[in-house]
Amino acid sequence: MTNHDSNIMNDRNNEYSLNEFLRAIHRFTDVRQVRKNIFDIYSEGLYVFNELPGTIKSALFTIMDELPDFELKLTKPENIENEIISYYDKLLNSGHIGISLNSATVINVSLKNIDNSQGSVLIIPLKKSRGINGIILVFHSNESDDLAQYLIRLCNVFSNLLGSSIENYHILNQLEQSKAILEQRIATRTIDLAQSRRELKAVFDSVLTGVLVFDVSINKIVRVNPSACKLIGLQDSEIVGRSVFEFLSFVDYTKIVESNGTTENKYYDSELLDASGKKVEVLRNTIKIRLSNRTLITESFVDISKIRAAERALTETNHILESKVEERTGDLHSIVKKLKQEIIEREKVESELRKMYNQQKELGDMKTRFVSMVSHEFRTPLTLIKSSAQMVSRFESKLSESDKSFYLERIVRSVDNLTDLIENVIFFGRNESGKIEMKISEFDIKNMLFLIAGDFKSGRNVNRNFIISCNTVSSNIKADKSLIHLILTNLISNAVKYSEEDTEIEINIILETNRLTVSIKDYGIGIPETEKPRIFDLFYRAGNVDSVGGTGLGLTVVKDTLDKLGGTIDIHSATGEGTIIRVRIPISYNNPEII
Repeated sequence: MTNHDSNIMNDRNNEYSLNEFLRAIHRFTDVRQVRKNIFDIYSEGLYVFNELPGTIKSALFTIMDELPDFELKLTKPENIENEIISYYDKLLNSGHIGISLNSATVINVSLKNIDNSQGSVLIIPLKKSRGINGIILVFHSNESDDLAQYLIRLCNVFSNLLGSSIENYHILNQLEQSKAILEQRIATRTIDLAQSRRELKAVFDSVLTGVLVFDVSINKIVRVNPSACKLIGLQDSEIVGRSVFEFLSFVDYTKIVESNGTTENKYYDSELLDASGKKVEVLRNTIKIRLSNRTLITESFVDISKIRAAERALTETNHILESKVEERTGDLHSIVKKLKQEIIEREKVESELRKMYNQQKELGDMKTRFVSMVSHEFRTPLTLIKSSAQMVSRFESKLSESDKSFYLERIVRSVDNLTDLIENVIFFGRNESGKIEMKISEFDIKNMLFLIAGDFKSGRNVNRNFIISCNTVSSNIKADKSLIHLILTNLISNAVKYSEEDTEIEINIILETNRLTVSIKDYGIGIPETEKPRIFDLFYRAGNVDSVGGTGLGLTVVKDTLDKLGGTIDIHSATGEGTIIRVRIPISYNNPEII
């Protein structure tokens, strides 16, 4: 065979392969093709590229959902995944894949530059509307310079089509999912609306008051309930479509003033004309409701004819009785006067008895709460005193001096806690009887706070950190020491009680010439917003305290004490975020050495 004959045969083979490639593209673009899933698109798209003249093998990669990397989806022939991935890594490391992706064009790379192999590889990026959604590697026997440029351009065009097809499939799939979700929501909403309509009709029909709904735009009754049908004496079909004034007295609806879409509920006497032509006295209420572009009038009414007849009979009876009373003698007038006076006195006595009963009941409730509080709040310190005393008594010879000091300190602290609790109760008694007298003395407020904080460093709070700061060097003030001690003890007790032992308590002292400000901040459970108005009520405790012990006395004592001193209290708190309590108390301070 001559070289001329060989060239002719190669041209015919190339022409045949090109026709197969074009037929594969035509088959892919056939609108009659039905693809059930994305894999069909992958398979048919890769088949087209596999029909390129001289193609040996091919592979399709798609961009991964969550990572900026490509995932191998399909190879032709099958079962060459490891070989394809090896070539992919080499092309990636050589930078050829990056060049193709950055330029978004098809490039042809000779395998001699990769691993000294024969042939070339086409790197074909799959483009979507924005960006790249995959690449195709086509390994063929042609050398880099032998591949016709029109084939590369044709590959570039088809790669755009395949990329768009993949993107469209994902978009349609997402649309189908969204459609299914929307249809489900519409069905659920339709069921809810139908249920709401049935419930509304059941309520409307069960109302004992007669109701007529009148549409102003068509000047007709559009709804009527069974109670109205019974009062009028007609079926609902005989009432709907008629004017409301065929049954009720005329009302000028244009003069009804709306407020926020509806009118106020005002009842007035009116008349209802029933089916027999009889006028029935009714208590009537007219409401104008505006719904979008419709204006509805709701007429509700109840039969009061029997009530009015009874009132008239009662009035007539009263007139008769009054005329008879007028005929009585002066003695009868005197008796009536005495009876009236006796009734007044009896009502006064009953009122006093009722007040006494309420006071006794309130006192009984307070006693019950107090006994409950005492049984709970006194038990813990008494238990500590008893256990500590027993330890010292039984094991005195075995205990070291530090152990003895420890138990004696527990006893002292427990006694102090009991003393504070009793002082709160005594304060209420003295406050109610007006026996609290102001006793001004000079003392160190910072030292007082250190001592109070030290009293609470026991048990689970032994390692708690109290941060106490002051804006002055000297902290001697003139004020009522016992009342201020009572206030600060209660506030620090609450901060310790309602916060975890590993959190800090921050105490800040601000001294001015005539005012003391103390802020106590904790990182505890906080106070619910809805319960803040009641936190100063006697025995009241917030709902989130759970099993934390307490009496409900502390903040009430603090508020009453501050009122005595002419001071104020501010509370900033949120549930789970802690509490900042700030008290301001009038004092005398003559050494403002501000730090």
